[in-house]
Amino acid sequence: MSMLINGFSSCINKFFEQYLIDSNNKQLFIFQGFPLEFYQVLANINLEIKHISGSWDGNYPDVKNLDGLDILSYLLVSTGCTWCFYEEFIALTTCLKNFKAYKGNIYIVQNDIFSEYYPVPAKISREELAKELDDDTLSSENYILSQYYSDYKIYQDDILLSFINKHYESETGINIPEIKFFETISRNFAAKKLPQETPLKLISLDEAKYKLIKGELHSENFNIPDIHDNDFANIINKVNYRHL
Repeated sequence: MSMLINGFSSCINKFFEQYLIDSNNKQLFIFQGFPLEFYQVLANINLEIKHISGSWDGNYPDVKNLDGLDILSYLLVSTGCTWCFYEEFIALTTCLKNFKAYKGNIYIVQNDIFSEYYPVPAKISREELAKELDDDTLSSENYILSQYYSDYKIYQDDILLSFINKHYESETGINIPEIKFFETISRNFAAKKLPQETPLKLISLDEAKYKLIKGELHSENFNIPDIHDNDFANIINKVNYRHL
């Protein structure tokens, strides 16, 4: 676990070398799809950035208890650089339709190791998800989970969730930039030359990505001989674990 914490600490510091914290102006970084350990590091790192509420309790948000009006009150009085969970942002959009009211810069920061489905540490049972997301005849207005998540997958014993994306201009009234976290920091890390490569088939890529974000891989240099797509190759570079 310490390896994962140290890795996230290094990554977050590198990220904010690219996106400088401006304590004299308002900034809101909305993080989407990261594991709990990432937020624990973010909340305790020696940088001038704080949770939008001023003090995070260390727990991943329970969407059943989120109140958009509470989050709006935090947003309007916030100063300097703040961060929040994507779920908190979704709750915020239920009562704020035009984000021009926020006199600062807003960024969506995505866990781009994954695409669409994320290892979100939300405390939601499979039964709850099946009830709300598997039945297309149900109205999302009557169910809370379906206002935040559009779909889910089961990987081994864990749940991967897909978000209802609410940060587009049609929803917020402003253009909010999307930032790919690992792609951003990879520009700042020198590649490590390792003595040997680990063969990896494309079919095993999802498992490698999942182990990476869980801190179960270290110092691996993957070789995927049947890869030809340049965009996909960029993903492999992130999985290469040279950042962590």
